[in-house]
Amino acid sequence: MAEFNLAIKKLTDSAKNWPIRIDSFSYKDVTGIGTGSVTFNSPLIVITGKNSVGKTTFLRAIWLALDPTKALDSALTTRKLQSGFLDILIHQNGIDYIEEINVENASKSNSRKSALSVFHIDSAEAISDLQQKLFILGAALDIVNGMPERVLASSKLDEIAFLTRREYECVTLYEVEIEGGISAPFFKVVYNSCGYDSTQMGSGEYASLFLWWMLDSAENGSIFLIEEPETFLSPLNQERLLSYLVTKIAKKKLCVVITSHSGNLLHNMPNGSVRFLERDKGGSVLVEKPDPTFLQSVGIYLKPDIFVFVEDNVAKIIGRLILERFDPTLARRCQLEPVGGEALITRSLTASMPNKFGLRFVGWYDGDQEGKIPANVQAFAALLPGSEAIETVLRKATIADPDTIGVILGSDRVRQVLQSLEGEDAHDWLWRFSAAIGRDPESVLSSMFYLWLRESANLTAAQARFDRFTSIATA
Repeated sequence: MAEFNLAIKKLTDSAKNWPIRIDSFSYKDVTGIGTGSVTFNSPLIVITGKNSVGKTTFLRAIWLALDPTKALDSALTTRKLQSGFLDILIHQNGIDYIEEINVENASKSNSRKSALSVFHIDSAEAISDLQQKLFILGAALDIVNGMPERVLASSKLDEIAFLTRREYECVTLYEVEIEGGISAPFFKVVYNSCGYDSTQMGSGEYASLFLWWMLDSAENGSIFLIEEPETFLSPLNQERLLSYLVTKIAKKKLCVVITSHSGNLLHNMPNGSVRFLERDKGGSVLVEKPDPTFLQSVGIYLKPDIFVFVEDNVAKIIGRLILERFDPTLARRCQLEPVGGEALITRSLTASMPNKFGLRFVGWYDGDQEGKIPANVQAFAALLPGSEAIETVLRKATIADPDTIGVILGSDRVRQVLQSLEGEDAHDWLWRFSAAIGRDPESVLSSMFYLWLRESANLTAAQARFDRFTSIATA
């Protein structure tokens, strides 16, 4: 987990300076996906969406733009991509290249400005097809006869054990040539004193080993386009694959774009890596921050994995409103817990460090704690908007514009109630104000918060505080 978190941080912090990356991709009048453009801000991008929105076509269009020679060898690619125009901006070792393709006239002789190592993997097709072709070649002795063997070292066995959840006693790798001159991995393994090979493995086991081989043997700075890598893998193996993939991307400076329906992959993705593909009138478009209802439409339900300590129930309500306003997807991952004051936030954070069991812990203090947060928890601390307690900030906004808050709340008694509550303690004021106008405190706080956000300076300040929160919660 520690290595995974470090790799995630590396991808996030260094995304703009990654040596190989796809910066943008544009498509016009392409069969199946129409017209659109997208910018990428991470070396790892995951494209998800409902069936039939064009995920496969989208990924194969990227493949055609990057490597027409190999892409045009695929019958499915040529079938899906029959017309339109593509251009893709690639950054490679400090140089920007734009590759342009007229789909209808594309040919294997299309020259490329960049020298890229591009690998496309259709997981569902590749695993079944390779196992079938290896089986046709015959028995293990016939397949590996005369082929150089590689007995994997203990460090590689540890990687494979993590990925497959099997502690093999021995793994021997052969790279064999199959139909069409394609090189494929053939494994002979010993597990629990029992020896067997790739033709006798289940699809999930061979899929894990195949993906390990592809990533392990890849040159630094390669680009991978992978269709549904979760195919054949159990939920836990899917999570293991993500950890291994992210670690390899960080170590080898890879650029990876995948399509997926797997909540186990999407739930743990780095911030900014997930894009939701949906259809509009012009074709298929990628949404950078999909609403949680979009994710739920493909069966992806985000679970809380970020615990946020706040001072009180007011901070909990405002914190939830801020999350829903700026990032509803992140909101689904956060569980806000009132602990009874800033001192108890600090105590809770101290008891929770380091982050345990794959969970993250954040202290979200009121704004009046700026400059007062103990040094030992500052790395895990964020502030709510304002330089005072959040209820004081909102109270002042309400007093400054009572008529607007009256319209929002549907009450003509706001001015009178405000006058009657002059001098009340800030913490008691909200509850007495809510009771006086006959509204529940949560709806009153929500109305006050959105009134306060109408001022552009307040919106900017809230965004800045939220950005700080996000950097901690998703680090």
